[in-house]
Amino acid sequence: MPVGTVGGGTGYPMQKEALKMLRCDGDGPDQKERLAGLIAAFSLALDVSTSSAVANDTFTASHMRLARGETPQPHL
Repeated sequence: MPVGTVGGGTGYPMQKEALKMLRCDGDGPDQKERLAGLIAAFSLALDVSTSSAVANDTFTASHMRLARGETPQPHL
């Protein structure tokens, strides 16, 4: 996965701070590999979480509840 930790938008203060918090700031293969690994891990965690919510039929209800919408009633 192509990622960058130097140049482009990484020069802005908020982006610099975010990279620093993730310990991915600076030039070098270690920082780029760490950032790519973190992105992959976060993506996998999100996918597992979404899949489990869909599998146990709570995906729609939780989105409705958190969006302050009405929770759909189960069909009996």
